[in-house]
Amino acid sequence: MIFITKLVDANLVLKCYNINKPAKPLKSYSNHEIFKTYLHDIGLLGAMSQLNAKVLLEGDLLFQEYKGALTENFVAQSLTNTLDHPLFYWTSEGKAEVDFVADIDGDNLPLEVKAGSTKKKKSLTTYQEKYKPKRGIRLSPMNIARDGELINIPLYGIDELTRLLAN
Repeated sequence: MIFITKLVDANLVLKCYNINKPAKPLKSYSNHEIFKTYLHDIGLLGAMSQLNAKVLLEGDLLFQEYKGALTENFVAQSLTNTLDHPLFYWTSEGKAEVDFVADIDGDNLPLEVKAGSTKKKKSLTTYQEKYKPKRGIRLSPMNIARDGELINIPLYGIDELTRLLAN
């Protein structure tokens, strides 16, 4: 644990704390013993994985699983820069996990990250049914779209997240 703290203090690693309830303030409902870690720089993750750039550009069936981890790390890095507060994620009793829960303009909103064009949203739906947030957000390669209370924001638009949600 001390090693991870040193990596966080050196701005090499980001911690994303588990919350059991998305109440305000999120920090008060976080469990500091349960967390996920992300590299502070997506370039470091790419270099450490020794993944050939050709695979990133052209795709590869063996890359499909790792693509999700790479995308989630990209979002963690972007959220840290955009929102300027700690990262949180939510899990239910082993049934669902929402990748991030963020306080955006006073609302605790669930953010689900998708690396592909799938429209599956089981975890997000579970969260929305239980907590009734104003809206749910899916971050994916798909175009911006709204489907009821679900908003899809393209990955390239994450740095403009708060502005896009204000409209």
